[in-house]
Amino acid sequence: MFNLPAALIVLAVAALLVKGIQESATANTILVVVKSLVLVVFVVAGAAYVKHARPDPFIPEHRPLRLVRLQRRAPRDRRDVLRVHRLRRGLDSRARKVAGPSATCRSGSVASLSICTVIYVAVAIVLIGIVPYAELNVPDPIAVGVDATGPHLAPDRSSA
Repeated sequence: MFNLPAALIVLAVAALLVKGIQESATANTILVVVKSLVLVVFVVAGAAYVKHARPDPFIPEHRPLRLVRLQRRAPRDRRDVLRVHRLRRGLDSRARKVAGPSATCRSGSVASLSICTVIYVAVAIVLIGIVPYAELNVPDPIAVGVDATGPHLAPDRSSA
């Protein structure tokens, strides 16, 4: 089956990249603003549906951790540790040759990280206020939260 909307989106992004970096940066900025606005609207609109008794108990009961086997192995002996150290030292020396980041770049990174953290925490608080956290272990937790808020405008097709 051919997915026409996905193909058109890929072609539009490719055309944008061919057109130039400035246009790509502008489009990227617009998309980031739209995504951020959607999250802020979700937090503001979802705050009305938060049940304050829902996150009780806030800390889940203790469950034994399931350990996941790591794909990369840890350094086993002194030679491995020295090899990693030489690699990092080489990368550090290459990074020093590049012009150091300016203060505005550092403050912009910190501001961006701070804003993302605040939005992430706000979305999480609203979600666990709308839906019990045990039900949010799905690929689309925000959709579960929106579905839990009430009636929908789309017709119900399950009865047809």
